[in-house]
Amino acid sequence: MISVGYMYKLASEHSINLKGMTLFYYEVYEKQWDYDDSWVEFFPRNPFPQTLKSLNQKFL
Repeated sequence: MISVGYMYKLASEHSINLKGMTLFYYEVYEKQWDYDDSWVEFFPRNPFPQTLKSLNQKFL
């Protein structure tokens, strides 16, 4: 699983300056709000293959 620590390590190994950078995380919900006042199924367009894993525990 990729963590913030892993991202810092990877940047350091490749001499990437992270100054001013922000880690952004976005989680998609299986439904989206339709402006007709109802929830509808959401199917994201997926132009790129993804190998993301959901966390067992989430911390905000």
